[in-house]
Amino acid sequence: MILTNKIDLYSHFKMEKNGLLEGYLSFDDEPSKNGSAMVVIAGGGYNHVSKREQISVARKYREAGFKTFILHYSTQVKFPTALVEASLAMAYVRQVSAKFCFDKDKVCGVGFSAGGHLLGCLGIIFDDEILVNELKKIEFFKNNDIEENVKPNLMILSYPVISSEKDRCHQGSFNELCCGDNRLIDQLSLEKRVNENSVSAFIWSTANDGSVPVYSSLSLALSYHKFKIPFALHVFEKGKHGLSVGTKEVNDEADLLQASTDYQKWVELSVNWLKDKGFC
Repeated sequence: MILTNKIDLYSHFKMEKNGLLEGYLSFDDEPSKNGSAMVVIAGGGYNHVSKREQISVARKYREAGFKTFILHYSTQVKFPTALVEASLAMAYVRQVSAKFCFDKDKVCGVGFSAGGHLLGCLGIIFDDEILVNELKKIEFFKNNDIEENVKPNLMILSYPVISSEKDRCHQGSFNELCCGDNRLIDQLSLEKRVNENSVSAFIWSTANDGSVPVYSSLSLALSYHKFKIPFALHVFEKGKHGLSVGTKEVNDEADLLQASTDYQKWVELSVNWLKDKGFC
């Protein structure tokens, strides 16, 4: 897969930025084959962006017929900078829906680890006051509805950072994102923010994830159940954190041998879930 295009989201939306910020999308020129789009958001603990969860993931969903975009977002910056960039990404993708032959109401996201948290924020706290106040400073959002443009239609959350509960979370992600602001850390514990307007999600993880405890996925599923939000949950018994699509292209063979035999099936399972939803 050759990513021939790079869109600087700050330039596109006529925003100023300093040299520390990224905020861009990469994608190829191919149209969607199934009428839907997928935005790929890699993890990295909000400290960096993991390359193993970018092109290899985009390729899988491209093969399933999705028009794929990869978000490159800023790290080592306080909330809500990365979420503003993710919001711009979703808005941009919808703007080019006609050009790439997909429905602007069929824009999905797949997020990994901290990227799962970032995607989860789009699908759960898209109306958060801090985010809304930042977006309203941007000319585009002065004239266009925020929820309609930034909220994904469906989410795939892969070993996601969700909960900030002590001893049950990936503390490093919240430290990077919140810069020690304990009140903000609590506000961004997404299982506490779920409501009846949250986006339906396919959630998956491994029971022995040593970096992001499976508690995050389980707690989110319970919150979805409480509010009667449709979801799918898959927990594989074995698999280290960050295996992405589980191929030798992005992982050591030794790590793959220690993962559950059917670990790689999460991609197929997620595509089938999307099919059940009418998205491919």
